[in-house]
Amino acid sequence: MAANIRAASAADVPAMAELIAVKRTFLESLEPVMWRPSEAAAQMTTAFFTHQLGQPNVIARVAESGGHMIGFVVGVLQDAPPVFAPGGKTVLIDDFAITEGGEADAVASDLLDAVMSEARARGAVQIIAVAAARDPRAVRWLEAKKLRVASQWWTRTLTH
Repeated sequence: MAANIRAASAADVPAMAELIAVKRTFLESLEPVMWRPSEAAAQMTTAFFTHQLGQPNVIARVAESGGHMIGFVVGVLQDAPPVFAPGGKTVLIDDFAITEGGEADAVASDLLDAVMSEARARGAVQIIAVAAARDPRAVRWLEAKKLRVASQWWTRTLTH
């Protein structure tokens, strides 16, 4: 069954928050200090997604299959820092989560296409997507869309 891609609405926020919580658990397994969620993470995530969906520069899409959300992506249209001149707006994707399963690759592709298409129509000339370097699914999905690594964050604990 093909997933249905549509604009996200406020009614989608609880399911989006659940999906990102699962992803954050995975991210924490990769880097337990950097991605350790705060005690307020669930409440803050819900408030943040609700706020984002009301912003005119946000492009948020969800994927549904069988009446259940199986993925979402949030892109934010913004200007580049003033020291760079890419020639137009940038769409920044930070929140992007897909459930496990056989449809995951197709759903990720469709969600990314939907955001890129809308961003392009609204004047964006580039996409920046935040992904963990050791998240093989995200790396595969972004490379399939011809995104390249342009920056990296390096981390370690300072307690030992």
